[in-house]
Amino acid sequence: MNLTLHLFIWVPIFGFLVSLILPKKNETLISVTAFSTLAIQLSLATGFIAYWLFTGAETIQINDIILFKNEEYVFQIDFLFDKITAVYLLVGALLTFMVTLYSRYYLHREAGYKRFFNTTLFFYVGYCVTTLSGNLETYSSDGKF
Repeated sequence: MNLTLHLFIWVPIFGFLVSLILPKKNETLISVTAFSTLAIQLSLATGFIAYWLFTGAETIQINDIILFKNEEYVFQIDFLFDKITAVYLLVGALLTFMVTLYSRYYLHREAGYKRFFNTTLFFYVGYCVTTLSGNLETYSSDGKF
């Protein structure tokens, strides 16, 4: 379960990084990369949510990275997956997938073709991080805010 939540972040990051190194003139490769990244993300989200619902739909919280810690405060990045996150993740993946599918043909031979798909993938990375974030604030180590 923990690995899958990380994949929701790493799949779009990998697709974005690959799209950055692709040649500007190869529209087919650019669109296939973006389309494949979002198709993988959509199928991963659909499969994970189905499995998660089948196993009881309990809230998953992963405390991953501690950026700063002292006696009174802990600043960490953690991921949270609950019913609201499931809806937003599925809707975001579906909408971004559909935008990519439509834009693949609509933007054919436009000057900003590569930039559009890079921006779309970068936006989707931020969307996934925001949707899955559990807490990005400093909180007290004794549980008091």
